[in-house]
Amino acid sequence: MEQSTITLSLENVTFGFNGTELFKGIDLRVFQGEIFAIVGTSGSGTSTFLKLCIGLLKPQQGVIRIYGIDITTVSFQKLNEIRLRIGFVFQDGGLISNMTLFENVALPLRYHTSLYDEAIRDIAEGKLSLVEISGYEGYFPAQLSMEYKIRAGLARALALDPMLIFYDEPAAGLDEDKSNSLLRLIKRLRDEFGVTSVVVSHNMDFATSIADRIAVIGDGRMKMVGENPDTELSAQME
Repeated sequence: MEQSTITLSLENVTFGFNGTELFKGIDLRVFQGEIFAIVGTSGSGTSTFLKLCIGLLKPQQGVIRIYGIDITTVSFQKLNEIRLRIGFVFQDGGLISNMTLFENVALPLRYHTSLYDEAIRDIAEGKLSLVEISGYEGYFPAQLSMEYKIRAGLARALALDPMLIFYDEPAAGLDEDKSNSLLRLIKRLRDEFGVTSVVVSHNMDFATSIADRIAVIGDGRMKMVGENPDTELSAQME
């Protein structure tokens, strides 16, 4: 894992709402090409953390940098440019229900590029092949299992070739075999393409299986744990 380049960093980030301080001076660095997991119980603020990282929320204090750019101070236009260089995978895939899988994956390409239809089709089909669901291009989300919805959401996140992807509870609702299959896919993106992944999960087993490093979030703080953190992580989650 290359640790000379910092892909995502938070410095002294404080955030709260309705008079409640949710985060209290969080510091974090995620390096290029690593899988970084953030584990927290329900209500610990993991979803809010992701919203801060992609600029949907702004901290009351602190700096958040993606690719070295402080997203808390840039213009809306610049923020959107940065967002085109990241991917986001929702818990249930986040697919548009009245679009086929192909149309869902092609949507970012149609909206953000001037590519011709043939090139868009090649790219979209290639991404669906990469996440191992070729042949389902014409299916609608309601026709798919949860695993395939998540894979399709990942294919869409990969459409513009981002080097940083955020995952919100990717293994939620999946059994052990399907979770392990998804785990292998995320690792493949790291190993073959150098993609940096930030994975938020309540599932300790999934996090410890997938991550190069792990942080636990709770009581407004974030604490790093070791590369083999099963014992320490379990203690902090109690």
